[in-house]
Amino acid sequence: MNWLAKLLFERKLKSFERTVVVSNFKTAKKALVLYNADDKVSEEQIREFSKYVSSQNIKTTVLGYQSKKSNQVDKTVKEGHLYFDKSVVNWLGVSKSSVIKELVDVEFDLLFDFNKGDAFPLRYISSLSKAKFKISWAIAYQKKVCDLTFEIKENNIKNLIEQIKHYLPMIN
Repeated sequence: MNWLAKLLFERKLKSFERTVVVSNFKTAKKALVLYNADDKVSEEQIREFSKYVSSQNIKTTVLGYQSKKSNQVDKTVKEGHLYFDKSVVNWLGVSKSSVIKELVDVEFDLLFDFNKGDAFPLRYISSLSKAKFKISWAIAYQKKVCDLTFEIKENNIKNLIEQIKHYLPMIN
């Protein structure tokens, strides 16, 4: 990310406000799952996790970012998953898609951020989302923007999902 984009993003973050409301699988009604769709192994694990979240009577939206241009862009839905790629991202790293912009404004009860790397378009969405309760690993920007983070010895999605499934039901 260039210095101007970083400056503008940091300025936007400073003025960003949201109300944190703790939710779990029993109290949540809507959830957003963010992930990097470049990793096909992780994508399969995300599919299984999103099915699990949906089975808890939670309306689940899954958004995958592909760092390369592809034929599966933001308006393409594949098995309930939305995709967007760098073709719909401006020079600041922000999606130009109205679909993505609308998702940032939705007050999801839960947001699961599985962005293991630092894909800026996912970072932007996670950081500025009005989701009430954000969950991720305790790495990178997630430490600052998420409400519940997990220290995972082996930073892989499978281990993070196991921790979420174990600990989130314990939260009231």
